[in-house]
Amino acid sequence: MKNIHFRIIVNFLFISLFFVACSDLKNIDVTKDLKFILNYKPADSFIEAQVKDAKTGQLILDKINIEIIGTQAANVINFEGEAKTTYSKKGPSVYLGLRNVTPTVANPVNFKIVIRADGYLASSREVTLIGVSNAPVEILLVKTSALPVGAAINQSTLNSTAGTGSKQDKVIELQNGQNTTLVEIDKGTIFKDSKGNILTGNLQTTVASFSGESKEAAKSLPGGNFVTLEQGPNGAKDVKTTIFPIAFASIELTDANGNKVTNFNQPIDISFEINANTINPKTKIKYKVGDKTSVFSYNETSAKWTYEKEGTIIQKGDEYYATFQTNHLTWYAVGEGWGEKFAYIPGIDVKLDPPGYTGVRGFYINLQLTDDLPQVATINSSYISSGFAYDYELYLVGNAVIYGSGYLNSFPATGQKNIYQTSFSNIPPITEKLILKVNIDGEIKVFEIKDLSSNVPSYTFEAKRKYTKLKTIYPSVNCENDCPIEIKPYNIGIECYFVSIAGQSNLQSSWQYLGSVNYDESDGKTKLIAYLPDNAEMYARATSYPEYTKLVNTGTTSSFIVPIVLTKDHPLCKCGK
Repeated sequence: MKNIHFRIIVNFLFISLFFVACSDLKNIDVTKDLKFILNYKPADSFIEAQVKDAKTGQLILDKINIEIIGTQAANVINFEGEAKTTYSKKGPSVYLGLRNVTPTVANPVNFKIVIRADGYLASSREVTLIGVSNAPVEILLVKTSALPVGAAINQSTLNSTAGTGSKQDKVIELQNGQNTTLVEIDKGTIFKDSKGNILTGNLQTTVASFSGESKEAAKSLPGGNFVTLEQGPNGAKDVKTTIFPIAFASIELTDANGNKVTNFNQPIDISFEINANTINPKTKIKYKVGDKTSVFSYNETSAKWTYEKEGTIIQKGDEYYATFQTNHLTWYAVGEGWGEKFAYIPGIDVKLDPPGYTGVRGFYINLQLTDDLPQVATINSSYISSGFAYDYELYLVGNAVIYGSGYLNSFPATGQKNIYQTSFSNIPPITEKLILKVNIDGEIKVFEIKDLSSNVPSYTFEAKRKYTKLKTIYPSVNCENDCPIEIKPYNIGIECYFVSIAGQSNLQSSWQYLGSVNYDESDGKTKLIAYLPDNAEMYARATSYPEYTKLVNTGTTSSFIVPIVLTKDHPLCKCGK
């Protein structure tokens, strides 16, 4: 059989692990002894953003709307090779590649992804590319009909006219667990959209409130806790900051035509109830009446938070509230922020630990795998596995906790044996401890750092793999009929989920990122080299289209094939017939 190798960019759908559909091939005239091999490379470097439900953690399969923001947005392409800054697709994952730019650890590429979907509150994520294959990031969307624990929603109506505005005083009271959120609108308030048009009639009000003390709700903060503020205190621009909110909320008013209220002719009052035992991280004692707290607002257009003003702690009956006034609507958060230009909050004498330290700090965490395995640096870094997934909990003074997730990535070019690394930045000096929960071969290992007050640049932990060795994965994509097409996609991220290893089952609670499939010009094959156990049953999937999975056995040899067979009615397999 004769093989013809060529590279083309096609529009395709990726099924199972490596599923590609291409309408451009409809009219190919093939013969029995002719085989077409497609080596498809979507981008020179890439990252995947997985869109998940904030309550369930499950992938969102609905249609999602994507927007790319940032100075490098023009160089970002989607999985089909299209340079678009706004587009729609069926969830649950967003493949974003780069052309004409080569990111490195020293010169990373940053941009923002904004995700919107019907029935969900919009959210975003700032992403950083540091190489060819970058570990996936997670974007959590809040479904308004199924909120996470620690969140609540209230919808009501408010009547307004063009001349007199709101016909009555309006108090929107939302009970979120043990705490209350209040939005108070005075009679006579006139509502306007972003163009200055007055909105009238029955306006629908939607207030979704989230507790910063709930692990599930706290993860729903748009953009996450580690952000670059559009504006900080005293007008400082682009301030790298950690936000840890006491509470936050999305507040919307819309007219019958769906037009959003963005501002008013007079301010409204917003108040978040706080627990009486909540510690003020500046004073390290309980909040009291008259204390100040920071107020942040979120700009959905720029996908950036900004420092608005100071709120004030007041008392209503037996309850304490952080309250402030505003003349525009969006997401709001009350709490504290710490950053390089943020430690000096007007009117507050901030005492920081260690003494004299006036900003935030960052550090590296290294995972040293001590088992006797081959030297990673001897293998081409383009084909080696990327690392281990982890969850983290960052405990601050008082009862504030920041929750998140990430990946420990391998850096074989450094010549270090079995070293996996991640970095934390914008860590406030009031941090008491950091807990990492790392998924290693399906086993969750917990590491704890209790002293983050010193300026030690890195922390190293040791761990062992249980069962794994280096194996090469070869994808094989063919048609169930006689259509003579073989597909070799690369620069595609791959994940696995172990069903059983060495007779043990139920080993993990999340997918493990293996790395990306690459095309090796030396042998003309697409492959992924990763650490995997012998005879393990596992599901595998492409992060581009993770709703499609394939159950495989890793075998006992140093390599195995993942066979993907497309049905005969698939567009790629019709061969123009």
